[in-house]
Amino acid sequence: MQIDALDRKILGLLQEDGRMSVSDLAGKVGLSPSP
Repeated sequence: MQIDALDRKILGLLQEDGRMSVSDLAGKVGLSPSP
């Protein structure tokens, strides 16, 4: 399994705030939240 730049960004954000909501996380990485 390889980790790309997007994965690293997501992991970094979760390390800063592990209680971040999925919609906040998606917005910060430029993706749409899943329904």
